[in-house]
Amino acid sequence: MPQDRFASYDAAYVLGALSPKDRQEYEQHLRGCPDCANAVRELAGMPGLLSQVPPSLLPADGERPDPPPDDLLPKLLDRVRRERLRRRVITIGSAVLAAAACLALVIMLAFRPTIGDEPVAIPTATMSPVSKAPVWATIGLEQVDWGTKVDMHCMYEKRPGYNKSGVYLLIVVAKDGSEEQIGAWRVKPGQDARFPAATSYPISEIASIEVRTSSNKTLLSLTP
Repeated sequence: MPQDRFASYDAAYVLGALSPKDRQEYEQHLRGCPDCANAVRELAGMPGLLSQVPPSLLPADGERPDPPPDDLLPKLLDRVRRERLRRRVITIGSAVLAAAACLALVIMLAFRPTIGDEPVAIPTATMSPVSKAPVWATIGLEQVDWGTKVDMHCMYEKRPGYNKSGVYLLIVVAKDGSEEQIGAWRVKPGQDARFPAATSYPISEIASIEVRTSSNKTLLSLTP
């Protein structure tokens, strides 16, 4: 059988390292490839690992780290992929993945633009699953003067037992415990939903962004 040219895109997609053109092609591919869709779901917890990196590993204010070696990203993606295969066999073993995630976070923060009061665009991130429903989504955030712009892309995989349509809600949970609904859409098996949304909360005040059912069951979650 011919080799799937998208087989190595999963980790780069979750890390937000694909170009806009490659990301669009990969998202189209995911709708018809269960193997790649499952690979993305297995790596979807990486944003949660990144949020746990201790401040001691991050560059100090005004400090610019040495440029990373050219082969760092390929090695990082290879380690993540090998760790994923290992977990399929023994179910436990996230040490290598956590170390790779720490390295990825240092690189992402070192080169993220933070000039003056200009808006800061956050790379698209994959939401972490909270249930077994075959749904996954990516979120893009951009901080502006009045709050935060949100770019939502939700995909509902067509699978036996999960073929019912329904209504999903996009909820922003602030760090003070308050909640704000910023979107609602009807999901249909095998179809994507992409739409812009917004919240008055700046990114620094957001505890999480969640996809919930109309009965308030959380399916996906992202910590900025």
